[in-house]
Amino acid sequence: MHIIKFNFVLIFYISMNKYKPVNCWNITFFILYIPFFLTLFIISTLATKRDSFLFINNAYSNFFDVSFTIISYMGDGIFIILLSLLLFFLKHKKLAVGLMLSFIVSGIIVQVIKPILHFPRPAGCISSELLIHHAPWISLYHQNSFPSGHTTTIFAAAVMISLCTKKTSVAIFSMIIAVLVGYSRVYLGQHFIEDVCAGSFLGVTMGTISYLLLDKIWQKKQNSTIVLEEIYAFPD
Repeated sequence: MHIIKFNFVLIFYISMNKYKPVNCWNITFFILYIPFFLTLFIISTLATKRDSFLFINNAYSNFFDVSFTIISYMGDGIFIILLSLLLFFLKHKKLAVGLMLSFIVSGIIVQVIKPILHFPRPAGCISSELLIHHAPWISLYHQNSFPSGHTTTIFAAAVMISLCTKKTSVAIFSMIIAVLVGYSRVYLGQHFIEDVCAGSFLGVTMGTISYLLLDKIWQKKQNSTIVLEEIYAFPD
């Protein structure tokens, strides 16, 4: 009897879902990201790495030193892990899993690319480190500059948050935070603009792919749950 009920419900469910409209994406983040990426790409093309770096890095103040140090930590893996755990306990499970997935996927790719290319950081190729401003509590690294890991992480997280929440205001806020983190990596003397540009593109790409994968898995899980609920909703 249960097998007959199962077949009936399954056929009915599949037939109804054939005409179920596809969820619309919130493309606000992508609309904002495209001009940002193009701007960085044009700057990277027209100006030398050294000149564009020093232009941003030398516009400093004590307030910005503290502010951008704090902002930069938002692109750190520890911050993403803690944020994911918080969201999970607040019952935002899909977003929590999505953040971890995008962090892991993008992080693995970055850690593979960095040692292969082994591009020098600003402190590793600018002749005098005295030209580079950095907060006294931050150490300057010299190698594995491309792409920026912090920028990749925050853009992967930002696009995941934007796609999962589907809210324009959240997408705008996420984009602003991601841009500030990317800027902070140049301001703090750790990366060139090219590193940030590539990191942002990698982050958005991996974040989007991670979302597509997560959404497909989540939909299957929800569909299975609905089918089972419908089965046991029938009286014996």
